[in-house]
Amino acid sequence: MNKKESALSMKFSGKHWWTLIYTTLLYFATAIITGTVQISAPGFAGLRGWNYASIMSLNTIGGLISIPLTFAFAQVVRKKGVKWPTLVFGLLYGLAFIFYGSPSWAVFIIAALVANACSNSLNMVSPNTLLTDWFPKKKGVVLGIATAGMMLAAIIAAPVVQLLVNATSLPGAFRIAGGFIIIITLLTLFIKNTPQDAGTYPDNDPSTNMEEVAHIKEMMSGKYGWSIGKLLSNKDFWMLTIGFGLGFFALVGSAACFMPQGFEYGFTQPQMLLYMTLSGIGSVIGSYVLGAIDQAKSTKLAVIIYAIGMIVGCATRALGVNSPALFLIGVFALPFFQGGLANLMISYTIQVFGAPSYASVNRVMSPIVIAIRTLSFLVVGNVYQKLGSYSYVSWIITGLLVISLICLLCVNSKTKELPGGMPGMPGQPPKKEA
Repeated sequence: MNKKESALSMKFSGKHWWTLIYTTLLYFATAIITGTVQISAPGFAGLRGWNYASIMSLNTIGGLISIPLTFAFAQVVRKKGVKWPTLVFGLLYGLAFIFYGSPSWAVFIIAALVANACSNSLNMVSPNTLLTDWFPKKKGVVLGIATAGMMLAAIIAAPVVQLLVNATSLPGAFRIAGGFIIIITLLTLFIKNTPQDAGTYPDNDPSTNMEEVAHIKEMMSGKYGWSIGKLLSNKDFWMLTIGFGLGFFALVGSAACFMPQGFEYGFTQPQMLLYMTLSGIGSVIGSYVLGAIDQAKSTKLAVIIYAIGMIVGCATRALGVNSPALFLIGVFALPFFQGGLANLMISYTIQVFGAPSYASVNRVMSPIVIAIRTLSFLVVGNVYQKLGSYSYVSWIITGLLVISLICLLCVNSKTKELPGGMPGMPGQPPKKEA
């Protein structure tokens, strides 16, 4: 077997495949709220007579609440494991979606804030941690599959919910979506925190030294772990965080204005719903392709391709104000490269800091990424209100993506030594010292 075939092979056990399927579904469920904001905000504003801007502001406030909440959630997951914290937050998220249908403004506010806060915490911590523990060496191709669930939800959740609205009602559609989220959450009961707990090996590789893995986990809880202070003073931490944070800003911002931008450019609702569905398929393909490049070639190469592709995709959507053909190129190109965003953030973080350090780094990185992402709701609404065209929104996002590319190019991709002098290795723990 040649090197490329070996890198992309996935000879996993049933337990590994179940973990991969579950994390894909969890990514999908946690991204439903982002994908449906263009349905919920104008829909409930019209149905209940509430202020549209006030509804949109709840996404921002919920995102801000999720910053300290995600940090606390990550700390609990780091110490107690993924399973039970995920079950609690997932049930709260699903119930909050069900209560979106309440005619009470006060209940809606609480539901929207809880849904945003819990979904952000889950999305940034739970599936990432599971995948890192279960697939430390196969991170590229596995993350490319699992995170496709998130990208797919961000694109196709809106047309699916719109179909449910047409079949039932706006509150009924969100009750069904909430029930779906709860069902996915209950699958957590059948998940093991680590392959060791399931009686198997990371990556289904029997050659893995399990004593070595246990040793590294123990060491990471002591002086060898990355403290908050050490991370905040590290240049590469900030370049990764800002670079991928701006990528998530672009993802949320471009998704939020997808439908209205198409209407502004002269496309009909049936056309845009079709394009949205096709874009979702493109994001799934992009997630796998970029993950395969990550696994078979290098993480840095995949990151550069992703970042340049994002810039091109967003710029063509901006230019689409005068050219329907360019808009359509952006409609399909942007989701394709966005498909690699979530998996490459995890993979590049592991490449730079080492797999054993991921939980320590992610607990600090995720809240900052959420803070950057949350600002997109404010920018999209205010820029459109002041300038009157979504093309300006796309140009601003394009400029931010150029900054993102610069940040990611400035990252030193060589895996760092762990604090305290213990050498780190990408995808696997270093050997136990004698």
